[in-house]
Amino acid sequence: MQFRFNKISFGLANLPALVLLGFALWLIFITIKVPIDFHSDVVSIGLELTCRLLPTLFFFFLIPSYILARQYFMHSSHMIVDMKDDYIEISRTNTKQKHIIKKSDIQKIVSVEPTIKNHRLFSEFSYLVVFDKENTTILPCFVVTKDDFFNLFGKYDNLIESYPYTPYIKPKNYVGIKKIPDFGLSKLSDIPIKISGQSFELLRILVICGLAFYTFTAFSFGQTWFIVSLAITLIVSLLLLLHKRVFITNNKLIIRHFRRENSYSYKEINSLTEIQWTRILTLNLSDPMIKLQIIDFNGISKNIFFFPRKKTFEELKNKLQPR
Repeated sequence: MQFRFNKISFGLANLPALVLLGFALWLIFITIKVPIDFHSDVVSIGLELTCRLLPTLFFFFLIPSYILARQYFMHSSHMIVDMKDDYIEISRTNTKQKHIIKKSDIQKIVSVEPTIKNHRLFSEFSYLVVFDKENTTILPCFVVTKDDFFNLFGKYDNLIESYPYTPYIKPKNYVGIKKIPDFGLSKLSDIPIKISGQSFELLRILVICGLAFYTFTAFSFGQTWFIVSLAITLIVSLLLLLHKRVFITNNKLIIRHFRRENSYSYKEINSLTEIQWTRILTLNLSDPMIKLQIIDFNGISKNIFFFPRKKTFEELKNKLQPR
């Protein structure tokens, strides 16, 4: 199948930036028509100048979008990708050169996507980098998307994912990146393996501190703002404080919560479920929160909550299913 530059997708991806640009130009045009009264006091003159300069901040805010649009257009506009069963043929309409990549020659494929998936300006931009024995080939999403590539090319095991803030087409986003081994419980030993979120302790502190500061500032806006922000802070903080550090060995689970440590055998585990709506709290750093119900040998039931490492739930479900 042949793929070419998709002008419609490119236009839609840049539409939010164009709307913001038009809005900024409109504000500048409106403010220029109103003269500044330099006979008023210094504070009023300062406020008027500030209001006039604010629309220009949109231009600085949109600089990453301008760079992305130019980079992707330069890499995509003349590219033609022909995908066969065993190889990929890449050519350009402005040159006569062709490059053929055999599937057997590919060393790795790096998928570069933005860190913030739902960002209004950057979420539509991504690209694949195909490393073969001699060359590095960039395939922007406006020529062939990641899903189309792997649906036609077939499953490729040596896929690596990179998540910069904005997916600039720069070597630092894909050169030197090595594949992180998938989480696996097949070769467990007596050495504890941490299965709870790797970076969650730091994230928990930052989120709780940020919410506390927000609640403190909301007090100045009024009682309603304060009560709502306090309720949100308490609920989110409670969920984050429920998170425990969980380690697994060949025959037991180790639960650490602050300075307390408990261990449980697999026979004590009654159920393992995911709480899907908690995904938003992790900022896509881990899977949804897991609720682990444990019934000890005395018949006492305990619920353990933690945010797991990515792609952990299915393996845990198979390994820790009730016996």
